[in-house]
Amino acid sequence: MGWPTVILVYVILWWLSFFVVLPFGQVTQEEAGDVTHGTVASAPVGLNWKKKILLTSVMAAALTTVAYVIVTWDLFGFAP
Repeated sequence: MGWPTVILVYVILWWLSFFVVLPFGQVTQEEAGDVTHGTVASAPVGLNWKKKILLTSVMAAALTTVAYVIVTWDLFGFAP
């Protein structure tokens, strides 16, 4: 597995991880008790972007490492 492939796998896994992590810890306006007039009660309040991006980056790096080891060590017979 070459470095361009590793980078591509990381980017793909980063975006997948981001969409998995995005709803974690979300509080709705209804749960917070502060519904703004003209918005739905299920609208989120205060996203913690730094924490989500950090968690996403760590998660994607771990998954990329696992994918690299699986392909490089040929654990499941992917080599031609």
